[in-house]
Amino acid sequence: MTQVTSQSITDGKLLEILEKLSDKSNINKENHSNLNKLNEKFVLKKFDNKTTNAKQWLQSFESECTRFNLNGDTERISALRLFLNDSENDWYGSMLIQHGLDSLWKIWKVSFLKTFADKSWSSVMYALNFKHFNGSLLEYALKKQRLLLEYNSEIDTRTLTDLIVAGLPTYITSKLDRQEITDPTLLFSAMQMHENQNKNRPKHFTETKRFSKSEAEYKKPACQICYKMGKKTDFTLKTCVGSRKTRMTVANTVKLDVGN
Repeated sequence: MTQVTSQSITDGKLLEILEKLSDKSNINKENHSNLNKLNEKFVLKKFDNKTTNAKQWLQSFESECTRFNLNGDTERISALRLFLNDSENDWYGSMLIQHGLDSLWKIWKVSFLKTFADKSWSSVMYALNFKHFNGSLLEYALKKQRLLLEYNSEIDTRTLTDLIVAGLPTYITSKLDRQEITDPTLLFSAMQMHENQNKNRPKHFTETKRFSKSEAEYKKPACQICYKMGKKTDFTLKTCVGSRKTRMTVANTVKLDVGN
């Protein structure tokens, strides 16, 4: 008796999907290497839990499925396996055991987001605080847009534009009219206009001399009484904490001792 595994069932379903995607009418179902054609047709990278936003990636996956008319639950579940790395395949195998290939796509979708969604604030803070320091203005704007959309794909265009501009240097933002630049596309066009100005702008550095601890202490205003006693390098207004009366007494005592 031939043993039917979950892997063979999934591969068989994927071959059926490929029939929809291929221009050829017949596909050799015994040649499992043809499964790679699905990767070639989808405009989608494999999911990487370490670097990819789970929600945004899954939305892109569903869009690609819709584009190729893969609307059935089983079709999407089968196709998903080809876009997962080894570490994520452990999750896929567990889901296959628990729910099977003929389960609802909604169940897999919810589990995927709960398992791989970024629950920290790191990606949000990185996107919001990302600023232009050097290099191409347009490249900065495009990357900032991607970072913002990755953590919130539903952000409105006005807010998206404002957040991109917020990371630009002042000499650029001062030349941008907020009433005219209402969406990222208009902003990108403006970036190209100012690109040459950004390349030719000389870099200005403000040097701040750093003093050693002893030099810094010496620069502080000295206690005048201690100064007259010849202690200008040992006592300052900060280190000489005694009352003025006490310091005067000490100074007079020193003078008497010196006279004797």
